[in-house]
Amino acid sequence: MIVTKDFIMKYRTAKGGWTRSQIEDLGMAWPAKRGWKDRAVGKEISEERAESFKNYTYNKKPKGEKGRKIFTYPEQIEMYDWINKKAEEGCLEAKEIIGVT
Repeated sequence: MIVTKDFIMKYRTAKGGWTRSQIEDLGMAWPAKRGWKDRAVGKEISEERAESFKNYTYNKKPKGEKGRKIFTYPEQIEMYDWINKKAEEGCLEAKEIIGVT
């Protein structure tokens, strides 16, 4: 796939940036230097790299840690919506999670 500016901008993190793995998926060096987006536009990347770029993760496992689930941004949104729905239905555990007791 050919990288476009829209593709890069569409998959930013919630804070408006990009993760190290995303930048590396585009073939750019880390840390990103000024102008990296302009240099990435027009590059060809594999479909696997494009999927990896889209499905970035916030939390990486520290070395040696096992069993920790890593959630992608879409999964985090689904969990947030589910917890809020349960809290509205009166679920005490959900209310505790979001701090409404």
